[in-house]
Amino acid sequence: MTRSPARTPLQDSPALESVADETISVLELTYRRLRKAIMSGAFQQGQHLRQEEIAQQLGTSRGPTREALNRLAAEGLVRLRPRRGYVVESLDIDELDDIFDLRIDLESKAGYLATLRRTQKDIDEVEALLKKMERLDINEPSNLREWSELNRAFHARLFEVSGRRQLCRIMINLRDSIERYLRFETSSLPKQAGEHRQIFEAFARGDAAAVSQLSREHCENVHKRLRDRLMKEQGDQPVQSA
Repeated sequence: MTRSPARTPLQDSPALESVADETISVLELTYRRLRKAIMSGAFQQGQHLRQEEIAQQLGTSRGPTREALNRLAAEGLVRLRPRRGYVVESLDIDELDDIFDLRIDLESKAGYLATLRRTQKDIDEVEALLKKMERLDINEPSNLREWSELNRAFHARLFEVSGRRQLCRIMINLRDSIERYLRFETSSLPKQAGEHRQIFEAFARGDAAAVSQLSREHCENVHKRLRDRLMKEQGDQPVQSA
């Protein structure tokens, strides 16, 4: 019996050139597909990304692939290594600490400012995202991806109420740097659910100081849980230098 060829992380949709239009370029589509594969964990940390193979899988040329990889490198999701090409960026303890040092202060400030500016529409939309998360059975592995996407949307929607576009842009980039690691840290999801509910309730009642403090504590808790996981993994298998 002949086996069908294994699917790759980038072969779940039509060739990019067949779906590109005047508003979305082949470059943009290539970038989005690669980014999605990295963020979802389909591409593992340290994995080589060969331009020829990616272009073939996506049905495009090497030019858009190279430009998309350059964009991802600027975001810190991939790294260009001399004579080795692009690889998916790996996270180490120092980088994790650096990211969270920034996130803690920024999310605390954004939460405070957002609470001062919130409207009833903002409250309703943030609550709708929270309720969708709370309805998911987080013990079911098939729900983890949806939970992760809702978690991201919950924080983004709350913080955008601050009206600080550059602040929100920086926070999104910092969150993206660790998002793919959080997808595999499932043991803490029940605790995170409680923290999200506390943040929302303070947001809904207009307690800006509480939202600020709870956002800070939430970041600190996520940092500790992820740091403990990385330390455990690196203890089993030391991280190789770049």
